[in-house]
Amino acid sequence: MLLSVSLVSYARVTANDIAGMAGPDYYKGGGEWLSKNAEPGEMIVNTDWDDFPKLFFYNPQLAYVSGLDPTYLLDKDKRLAELHGRITIGRDISPEEVANLGPLIRDNFCVGEGEAKRCARYVFTDHEHEDFYNHALDSGWFDEVYTDADCAILRIREQKGARAPDDPGGDAEPDEAAPAGDD
Repeated sequence: MLLSVSLVSYARVTANDIAGMAGPDYYKGGGEWLSKNAEPGEMIVNTDWDDFPKLFFYNPQLAYVSGLDPTYLLDKDKRLAELHGRITIGRDISPEEVANLGPLIRDNFCVGEGEAKRCARYVFTDHEHEDFYNHALDSGWFDEVYTDADCAILRIREQKGARAPDDPGGDAEPDEAAPAGDD
């Protein structure tokens, strides 16, 4: 009897967990945007490691900074793991780092070696990383090239410009995103 009560209780907890999970189309719009605009093998900085399964589902041809478990990045490169955490959480980051957030990401998160080396041009973020999002747009290094109710994608500019607007109009193509400033 005790076993059946435990199983029923566990089944209820599991059912509640499943009911609270994101649906199968969560991040679909962002995933579709990346599939149209990012090149195969390109490094995508994702602000949350647990977004990786859905990102990988939509775009297995892309490379992601962190996935499945943040410990993998920590084991591979402690400095990069700590930098990724500080940047994406948006706390314990210096004003100088915020002011240079684009190059800080682009120059540290790369895939490949030599002439094949490709560094991050895009950051995928959910809407829970508000500090990161605000730092990025305030820095003048990012354009928001895609946004919907679930996520946003920011493109790192080649040069620092004026602060990017918060919304370029939803699912803008790269050439429709806010242009980089002349600063």
